Amino acid sequence: MDEESQFIRVHGLTLLANLATVIYGPGGTAKSYFALWLAGELARRGIAVAYLDTECDWQTHKIRKQKLFGRTQHEIYYYRIRRPLAEETDALRRGLEQRGIRYVILDSISLASSGPLEESATAIALFGALNRIGVGSSLGALLIGHCPKDRDDLFGSVFFQNNARLIYHCARIDEAAGTWILKTRTIKSNLTPKDTIVCFRFIFQPGRVEVHPADPAEIPELADQLPLADRIATILRRRPLTKPEIAESLDASVDSIRRAINRNKHRFVVLPGGRVGLRTKDGEDSTDDYQS
Repeated sequence: MDEESQFIRVHGLTLLANLATVIYGPGGTAKSYFALWLAGELARRGIAVAYLDTECDWQTHKIRKQKLFGRTQHEIYYYRIRRPLAEETDALRRGLEQRGIRYVILDSISLASSGPLEESATAIALFGALNRIGVGSSLGALLIGHCPKDRDDLFGSVFFQNNARLIYHCARIDEAAGTWILKTRTIKSNLTPKDTIVCFRFIFQPGRVEVHPADPAEIPELADQLPLADRIATILRRRPLTKPEIAESLDASVDSIRRAINRNKHRFVVLPGGRVGLRTKDGEDSTDDYQS
């Protein structure tokens, strides 16, 4: 297995192909809508998905899916969980195997657990149940969690975080009426860079919901939160610049710009005359994409 096969990339968001990914945040951030949209994106790629629902009902998800995808058919298997996941594993495993499921979405951690969320045994039991249905071997999983009211941590025992290999915190940034940005930030990652920010724009219209990738660098509230290398790359998309010009544009020191460029030589190239440009995907430098 090559390294890239460990991941599923969805418009900049990384999911683990055979391990557990957690996304959590406060209420009102459309986590369930986002998870259903992700399920549709995975199914569109030929990955059969099971949506394990502890909080809602199939009619609600059917309406949401129609708003997201219209009449498009997807291979998404809906399973209503009415007991802790640990009590459903045998029947669930058989159903997943029969349908050739390769990815599961658990909505949510709280109601799928079999005890107080603050206790380590509860987290261990939930991840043990996930292992028994195939997560960690033949299945990947996205788990939806919640925040306490007074802070941005994943609610429950630290063992929920310890057992997940990749964790995102999500937050909502309001724009115009009926439109907002879902910001996801990598809180923990054993296999990918930390503090990565990936955004999606939700547009709610009568009878329809649209989800589109959004560039964090173009969102005023987020631009300063991006790693310096990402901010450099954003301004170099327009044209190559010298290091002092980059520093002036980003209100940063020339030394910090130089260090960021030197640490990211796979992204940047110093062109004749000292200007800095972006490398193309194949690693070669190019100025053809720039307009004077």
